Amino acid sequence: MANSSHGFHFNGAANYSNWKSANGTDVTAIRDLPAACANGYIPSISYGLHIGSVSPNISGTLYLGGYDSSRCITTSIEPDNHTFSLADIGLLVSSDGSAITGKNGSIVSSVSNLRSTSQTTNSLTVLSNPGLPYLYLLEETCAVIASYLPITFNSTYDLYLWDESSPTFSQLTHSPHSLSFTFCTSTTASTTTDITVPLALFNLTLTSPITSPPFQYFPYRAYTPPTSNTLRNTFHLGRAFLQAAFLAQNWQTDKTWLAQAPGPAPPEGNIEKIAVGDATLAGMPSPPSWADT
Repeated sequence: MANSSHGFHFNGAANYSNWKSANGTDVTAIRDLPAACANGYIPSISYGLHIGSVSPNISGTLYLGGYDSSRCITTSIEPDNHTFSLADIGLLVSSDGSAITGKNGSIVSSVSNLRSTSQTTNSLTVLSNPGLPYLYLLEETCAVIASYLPITFNSTYDLYLWDESSPTFSQLTHSPHSLSFTFCTSTTASTTTDITVPLALFNLTLTSPITSPPFQYFPYRAYTPPTSNTLRNTFHLGRAFLQAAFLAQNWQTDKTWLAQAPGPAPPEGNIEKIAVGDATLAGMPSPPSWADT
């Protein structure tokens, strides 16, 4: 297996990419993952990824042809294709009482505007996409989230900014408050799995040369998918989400897996291979709870 931190393209759906160069000539090149597999560096066209974060300090892991099972601490979600069914987003606090309501447990049991009024399904099709930085969902969804958090939309940067003067800002971003993303794990939506992302990981800093002095922002961008493009006709959960989630793909069996990743006290690493024919992924045996990490 190869361990890499940057510079690799994860798409292994096809062995080759085709494009036109600056002078108009046609160019064909083998993609990175298929090339690594063809040359015997990795056992399959696959990878396992946990982005990690800067603050709190969670070292990221990326294994080509395998994965670190210690970064997969819940049963993985295994859809029939590369997209996932997002059913709900909740605002939670795991201990010490909420900075908003003073109570433990669920603050928001349902985000009513997760789906547009024209949708008839009970979930939203999303792509867990490490190639994009933010959460890309409906504007109405963030409006509901923003009604509970001290964030406001800034049209200059097209981002939601944290109100650092708010008395709840520090409480929310330095305590066990989190957004919980609920995914359907069956076609009937009767079985669900949650992936929890602490609000601390959604407190990011925008710096020079974009702005000076720096300020804190919430990594959400309102998005309406174009219907003319099948791949883009989904919503996206980008690297901000993958700070707290584990993602793996085996392009040779066309399988994608998503699971809860640990916090800043992860278990000891345990590297596993992904074989050519693997259609299931084993998580960490006897994993700790997310709160314990």
